[in-house]
Amino acid sequence: MAHTLDYMNINFTSLEDLDTIDSKISQLEVQKSQIGKAVDQRLLNRNATPQPQDIDEETAGYVGGIVSSINELLDDRGSLTEVKIVRIDGLIEQHGELKVLKDLKVLFEGKKTEELTVGLLEKARGLESAIKSLDANQQDDFEKINQDIKELKANQLSSDYDEIIEQLSLDFLNKYIG
Repeated sequence: MAHTLDYMNINFTSLEDLDTIDSKISQLEVQKSQIGKAVDQRLLNRNATPQPQDIDEETAGYVGGIVSSINELLDDRGSLTEVKIVRIDGLIEQHGELKVLKDLKVLFEGKKTEELTVGLLEKARGLESAIKSLDANQQDDFEKINQDIKELKANQLSSDYDEIIEQLSLDFLNKYIG
């Protein structure tokens, strides 16, 4: 109501201004129409934005099955990484070369490599400790350490750690000869 009074006070300051009331009403109706069209256009544009398409139940079930299989795989704390890679291969065979499955396989292969690397480094650390504590009278220990070093060199990851293995070999030879 306050807006109406403000409008009246601004547009009708004298009695003669009341003679133009019909034209003022027409102007207001035109403005009302323009505002209505602008609102309708905005609503139309908002509704025109792409909406996610509905998927049928079969597709939803299929995707849900894949997601469920992946979640089971990730939640399985007891299986070895190698077993998980085999399970991912089975999912790829079953569902095709889906990006999510291929990426997951790459991640688990990386994890497997890391596990092997950690095992290799732990074995090298154990050998280093054994070499340091060797006594010249422990012939059986010398042979065991020598065999362990040879196994370390034969490991497929050993090329990344040639420097460590070479140092272990030198330490061993120095202890064995010295």
